[in-house]
Amino acid sequence: MHRFLIRTAWPNSLAVLAILFFCLPAWCESPRRSRATKPLTQQSYRFLSRVQYGNFLTRPLTDLATSRLWLDGEQRIKGPSGWSALLSGRLRIEGAYAQNEDAFTAQSAQSQSVELTPRESYVQYLNRGFSLRLGYQSVVWGETFGFFYADVVNPKDLREGTLSGLADLADLRSPSPIANLQWLGENLSLQGIYVVGPSMNTFPSLGSPFFPMELDPTINFSLKDRSSESRPDGDWGARASYNFGNLDTSVFYFQHRDRMPYIEQRILSLAPVSIELGLKQKSISAIGLSATWQSGDHLIRLEEVSFGGRRFNALNGATLTAVDHDNHVVALGWDLPEYKKWMFGTQYSADIVSGAETVLGRRTVEQLWSWRLFRETPSGQSLEMVHTVSLVDGSSQSSLKYSFPRSSSLEFLFGLESLQGNSRSQFGRMQGGSRILVGLKGVFDG
Repeated sequence: MHRFLIRTAWPNSLAVLAILFFCLPAWCESPRRSRATKPLTQQSYRFLSRVQYGNFLTRPLTDLATSRLWLDGEQRIKGPSGWSALLSGRLRIEGAYAQNEDAFTAQSAQSQSVELTPRESYVQYLNRGFSLRLGYQSVVWGETFGFFYADVVNPKDLREGTLSGLADLADLRSPSPIANLQWLGENLSLQGIYVVGPSMNTFPSLGSPFFPMELDPTINFSLKDRSSESRPDGDWGARASYNFGNLDTSVFYFQHRDRMPYIEQRILSLAPVSIELGLKQKSISAIGLSATWQSGDHLIRLEEVSFGGRRFNALNGATLTAVDHDNHVVALGWDLPEYKKWMFGTQYSADIVSGAETVLGRRTVEQLWSWRLFRETPSGQSLEMVHTVSLVDGSSQSSLKYSFPRSSSLEFLFGLESLQGNSRSQFGRMQGGSRILVGLKGVFDG
């Protein structure tokens, strides 16, 4: 039954969309209230259904890259005296893991084909500039696009690198259980957070074109999440923001388990050779600052984050080891004025590891240049293109998304994701993940 569900994800997706599109308005129609009756609480809901189907560009067109269904449900409740609540969750079904056994491993099909996860789900209290929010939530401390430079609080779903298919880039961010206290003044705002439990980026599975290491095919490898072996207490941080007219600034400190795991190798047997790759986290600190300056229609953004004693993988001969280095990331972006409904932004970033040892899978200094082009027509059609080039090795990552609505609740989607470069370059080593995508999106509010 489980395998049948995975293999029929795409036709099931179409059936779900059709049922929701034609039947939800009737199901959710509520009886009219008397004008004299004023409810103590206000409630609203949203159902979001998305499907995508795609094939790899570097393989025969019959080689399935994705056959995915997302179902999101959301319930908002606004109560008296500043209280409110949001409950939401997501069902994700990926059929390609089981259907394309040449591109994905049995481990992927077993562990990642069907997932039910919480999204934004919290209670909140607002009063005179103070807010307290408890529950699963996203805390965004970065504003640049594409690579989450200063966005350090929530883990990310990086099973496909920083490509997001036909979903939004923000959907790669996974909500975490957080206690979030904030005060908003006229020019000054203060925020303190406490994150409960281990929280790690979702890593590509073995056999995925996005897995960062080349593995010896004669050795039996397994991948295991060992983040629970980290220290049991939570993460905490604080952020202060101040507005100087056209200049918005902020500084933050975050003591946390690194969202990007490192790999620890364990030999399970010698005949045959079997090795477990354990994903682990190290406790580190991050200090960051950001600034946004607006002059007319020009917008300039700056982000800088310094990580103390970050742990990276390295090779000592043929042995996989780990080394600690400080890591500094800086990003500078510029959004140009809108021109004939077109919006254009460009961005430079540098990612520097301080240390003499060679880090596995990257250079001591990585530099990227990116640009983003976006346009939305009066009819609701939208086109977005993002292109990133490594200034160190010339490899590139490109994505194109086009959507056109067919009604107020339904839109068609088209996507193209391309990774280019030689097999040792930053993006070229993942060029097997290049793909073309089509999909549907349905939104139903009430």
